[in-house]
Amino acid sequence: MGHTYTYLRSMGHIYTYLQTDDSMGHMYTYLQTDDSMGHMYTYLQTDDSMDHMYIYLHSMDHMYTYLQTDDSMDHMYIYLQTDDSMGHLYTYLQTDDSMGHLYTYLQTDESMGHMHTYLQTDDSMDHMYIYLHSMAHMYTYLHSMGHMYIYLHSMGHMYTYLHSMGHIYTYLQTDDSMGHMYTYLQTDDSMGHMYTYLQTDDSMGHLYTYLQTDDSMGHMYTYLQTDDSMGHLYTYLQTDDSMDHMYIYLHSMAHMYTYLHSMGHMYIYLHSMGHMYTYLHSMGHIYTYLQTDDSMGHMYTYLQTDDSMGHMYTYLQTDDSMGHLYTYLQTDDSMGHMYTYLQTDDSMGHMYTYLQTDDSMGHLYTYLQTDESMGHMHTYLQTDDSMGHMYIYLHSMGHMYTYLHSMGHMYTYLHSMGHMYTYLRSMGHMYTYLHSMGHMYTYLQTDDSMGHMYTYLQTVDIQRIQFILV
Repeated sequence: MGHTYTYLRSMGHIYTYLQTDDSMGHMYTYLQTDDSMGHMYTYLQTDDSMDHMYIYLHSMDHMYTYLQTDDSMDHMYIYLQTDDSMGHLYTYLQTDDSMGHLYTYLQTDESMGHMHTYLQTDDSMDHMYIYLHSMAHMYTYLHSMGHMYIYLHSMGHMYTYLHSMGHIYTYLQTDDSMGHMYTYLQTDDSMGHMYTYLQTDDSMGHLYTYLQTDDSMGHMYTYLQTDDSMGHLYTYLQTDDSMDHMYIYLHSMAHMYTYLHSMGHMYIYLHSMGHMYTYLHSMGHIYTYLQTDDSMGHMYTYLQTDDSMGHMYTYLQTDDSMGHLYTYLQTDDSMGHMYTYLQTDDSMGHMYTYLQTDDSMGHLYTYLQTDESMGHMHTYLQTDDSMGHMYIYLHSMGHMYTYLHSMGHMYTYLHSMGHMYTYLRSMGHMYTYLHSMGHMYTYLQTDDSMGHMYTYLQTVDIQRIQFILV
């Protein structure tokens, strides 16, 4: 019993109205252009017995993109508002279940000069806050049951610097004379660099979110620009690995474009029978995949960038039938790894927040595990400034060890039933040694004096290998 309306009225108002009404859900596509007021609405609502999803675009010096998925357990909001009259830009992600809350909130208010990046993981035992406030003051606050605070206050310039033998630092500069703000993260080892760069320029009204992974083979950029003088909003993703380029371009100036260019391969697929897919395949394996299946309640957002040197994954899965939520970011080059992993499993009560930065000298881990079925909860972070050592030790059922020593030497030792070892040493050289029953090992050497890198795989029929650790 469906109804479809297409309504056009000519008195300064133009309506295009589509309604599909069945026994389960409603879907509206609503476009209104009001010349007397200058309003334009694009409204999509999918309403069934369990979920609500809204995509709402309003253009009156205001632009909203609003996505809400509401079921009995979880709420997820992705909210983007660009308000030229006030200068607000919000990117808001909220995941709310019965166990914990996770917020990622970015606000840029030009009239006040505030910028907030707020991450809160709140369960019954622990609180972890990462809070950035810029109004000639900047605070970086971390609280995780071990009471560790990093607090830096500057009047015009602010720097947060972390140095762990392997040149890992977070650099923030606020220059009021120019109105620039930079958030700079560099992991510099002998092979690759990784940068996270945020610049806010009030004189021009630009906002950049810039991620570059440079491993001598390819670059990856995530670029967001808001230009109030013109009213443009860009979301720009470029992957350049000397083979292909991929651009996602959004332009809002009474027009909206989604532009994708990828070496002759472009797929935008929309299927409206309970399923919706957006699929991109390029020469370098870049996928953007969105599936909404009302019959099962699954939603996936998957981004994979795979070139010859490094991988980066951004994976979001909401599965109402099981209650899983994953946010997974992995940047893997030849020298270091960085993982941000969040898993919320209502059926088991697990929740993990895991950050690992691994270069040739030092590691930084923030690990939170909540397991209600076993009653375990771990929040483990140790930093010893007197010696420069940082240890992360994980012991599971007497079989697995992860050992890190960062004072000119760095070891990663994995022991599983006495059969497998991983050994890493960095004093100008880096070795990765895998010993399985005395037969197979993988050897990686990086020599800074010459700039050589070797990857050596040998299978030897020997029964015993001795380790000499200097």
